[in-house]
Amino acid sequence: MDQTAEERVQAFRDAVNASPELQAKVGSKDADIFEIAKAAGHVFTAEEMTAYMTAHENDELSDMEMQMVSGGKWRTKG
Repeated sequence: MDQTAEERVQAFRDAVNASPELQAKVGSKDADIFEIAKAAGHVFTAEEMTAYMTAHENDELSDMEMQMVSGGKWRTKG
C-alpha cells in the first residue's frame, strides 16, 4: 500500500530524529533536504512538505528541530 504524502514526510522526520548521520546532513549549511530525503528513501515535494508543516504547525519539535529553526536552517528548496 502506498504511503500518503503526509506519511512520507512524517517518515523522513522520524528518520532524521533517529539518525545523527541524517541530522548532520540536514543541518549542514547548504543542505538540500529533498536530495537528502530521496537518498534516504523518502520522496516528497516542497508542496507536500509545506502542507505537512502547515498541518502540524502546533506539533512539539524535537531538540534537533528546535536547533534548526532557531539557527535559521529549516527551509525548503525544490
